[in-house]
Amino acid sequence: MPTRAVFLDVFGTLLDMGEPAAAYLDILRQHGYPRSLEQIQGWLVEAREEVRRIPSGPGPDFTISAAREQARREAIIAAFLRRAGVERAFDACRAAIWESWVGTRVFRLYPETASVLAQLKAAGFILGTVSNWEPRLAQLCTSHGIAPYLDFILASEAEGHAKPGARLFELALERAGVAPDQALHVGDSPREDVQAAESLGIRAVLIERGGQQRSTHSPRVPSLEAVLPLARAPAWLRGRVERGRGEAAGFTQFAWVREQVASRLGFELYPGTLNLRLEGTDLAAWAELRARPGVPIEPSPGFCAARCYRVSVEGQVPGAIVLPMVSDYPTDVVEVLAPLALREALGLVDGTALTLAVAPQTE
Repeated sequence: MPTRAVFLDVFGTLLDMGEPAAAYLDILRQHGYPRSLEQIQGWLVEAREEVRRIPSGPGPDFTISAAREQARREAIIAAFLRRAGVERAFDACRAAIWESWVGTRVFRLYPETASVLAQLKAAGFILGTVSNWEPRLAQLCTSHGIAPYLDFILASEAEGHAKPGARLFELALERAGVAPDQALHVGDSPREDVQAAESLGIRAVLIERGGQQRSTHSPRVPSLEAVLPLARAPAWLRGRVERGRGEAAGFTQFAWVREQVASRLGFELYPGTLNLRLEGTDLAAWAELRARPGVPIEPSPGFCAARCYRVSVEGQVPGAIVLPMVSDYPTDVVEVLAPLALREALGLVDGTALTLAVAPQTE
């Protein structure tokens, strides 16, 4: 089913950690307690260690207590202020620190967050957060200017349920009014985001920033910018990279092929193709796709014709599946054309899972 709703994790997906120690430093100085940044950082480590034994986090059933989590956070702030020697303005400093966590210094937007949310909203998607967070998440989103893009904001402590439990995702489906196969979830945790969403039949996109690789999941993207083509796709084809026979390299260097790819598909063709072997439901999706007319590649004399189907590779690289019009062409393998060397660009090896987001037919 086409995607109607996009769910989003918050930390590591929409927001990054800012500079809490620097914010605390300013607060203490404003209340007459000049300290160094190194002292602040050390006292924060000690304060967290002091309250480490206080129970926190979700229980075995993934329910979570907002009151207990609040008490733990308050204990950390109090332990920090004691170490900082704050007495006279203790309550004022504590209140200022508490408020800083819903401002713009402790957390900051990733550079592309607002733009991508605006594009998703303009494209008509229902947007909402599904996040392990304290009850003031809506206030934080408002501070960062992204609340207007969100149709609902679900925070674990406000709802009493945490990821990777299923309930927070069930609530998101209810708020969005969509079936699981009409939703897409984006998050940075293989367990709390990917596995939890997929357990309900929600497609999941894993975001791994900064070149880190913690999972073999596909699609795996470096930023939110890849989400729009993945969300807009009427279908995904997922398979595993395998080594081809090298026959396509010569085909993709013919002038008549390159000219038609450039004029009809809109990119300069890299010589060679990437082979992807499909399995299971992806075979049915490919059968449905290749029944469509596609974009024709008209042959020179002595060569076979071909059809192409526009795709986005992992939401990051524009490309196309090329289908030679020969009777014995395998139905469980697709060959992907692209403007660059996909193996090198995306760090692919044989056996790597890969997602092709089929472009809408209007493209």
